[in-house]
Amino acid sequence: MYKKLLLGLLLALIAAPAFTQGIVITIEPEPDVQPRRRPPRPRFAPIEVRSHSVETNIDGQGATTTITQTFYNPNSMQLEGQYLFPLPVEAAINSFEMTMNGKMVKGELLAADKARSIYEGIVRQMLDPGLLEFAGRGLFRASVFPILPQQELTIRFMYTELLPYDSGLVRFRYPLRTKTFSQVPVQSLSVKVNIKSEQALQAIYSPTHSCEIIRKGDKEALVGFEAKNNQPEADFELYFGHAGETVAASVMTFREGAEAGYFLALLTPKIKLSDDEVLPKDVIYVIDTSGSMLDDGKIAQAKKALKLCVNALGERDRFGMVTFSTESRKWREELSVATRDNKEAAGLAIEKIEAMGGTNIAAALKDGLALARTKDEVKRPTYIVFLTDGLPTVEQTDVRQLVKMASELRE
Repeated sequence: MYKKLLLGLLLALIAAPAFTQGIVITIEPEPDVQPRRRPPRPRFAPIEVRSHSVETNIDGQGATTTITQTFYNPNSMQLEGQYLFPLPVEAAINSFEMTMNGKMVKGELLAADKARSIYEGIVRQMLDPGLLEFAGRGLFRASVFPILPQQELTIRFMYTELLPYDSGLVRFRYPLRTKTFSQVPVQSLSVKVNIKSEQALQAIYSPTHSCEIIRKGDKEALVGFEAKNNQPEADFELYFGHAGETVAASVMTFREGAEAGYFLALLTPKIKLSDDEVLPKDVIYVIDTSGSMLDDGKIAQAKKALKLCVNALGERDRFGMVTFSTESRKWREELSVATRDNKEAAGLAIEKIEAMGGTNIAAALKDGLALARTKDEVKRPTYIVFLTDGLPTVEQTDVRQLVKMASELRE
């Protein structure tokens, strides 16, 4: 006789369209002698998911995924069950390995036809059609014993697969949705995906989760997602593409029935460009140094940001600096090439900046736009970075007139 244990995250994932983590079905053995009628036993308390960690290493299209799940049995009785892991529909499973509390566990890989009969048998006992969603896919099955009362159980499952490639993108999918099947939040949830490729990586995108993406050069990247006491409503999806030209383009399309379709276009430039590939530019930094910038350490933040921006300029860039309070002051009358010496000189000038006086935005705009009109034999884009913390208090104080003046000076 089968009884279902709601395993929070585990059971929730049986609804995943691509593949899922395991579920545990507990087994109550039938007695040799039929006992006299007894009062019904109390229902099992749901097994709690203490943590769920997923780590995937992707090399090209090959992916090795390791799932570590920690459960807690809140019941006062010892339980026995089966660990069922429906296999990915689109994946080619090359190998698998499972440990329970650190000890190797033997399991069996079942073909889709045999797996279907197991799914249907459990559904008949449970009167729950959820497992029928796995019909047509294979199954990994292993015995789980003992599930000790009021103790934790850690299951670690590893498998490799071949990820699908379509329209220039490799797709990785892992189910995290739990809300449909369980109201118990997952205490600790993490997904970590290491991507390694022979080709340069460009587009890396998750349409389902806000992930941290750390690039390790052109051919490696780390994608991470973490949550505490969370009840995910969507499965985890990740797409990545490879570099082609200077700008790589990938397109994903979607159409439901006869409705109008949608598309998502990912345009990704090269991660690293040589100096020759970077277009030289002119940048003018206009910084407010009025007395109000003393509040909350704003002047210190502005000086730190200005140093960072100047030091990040390329050798073929040019730059200028304008500071303003009651009056406006240009660092130099003309733009300076971003050489090492000029950057060091700018750094010394930035250190001497002090906050005092009023806010004369009109004068600062005039000086900044005058530097922007500096002529050069090379056509280059020009940017003005204007940093202020408030409204004008000196000379022209009407914002609309300031906008009009800036438009006229640009012509």
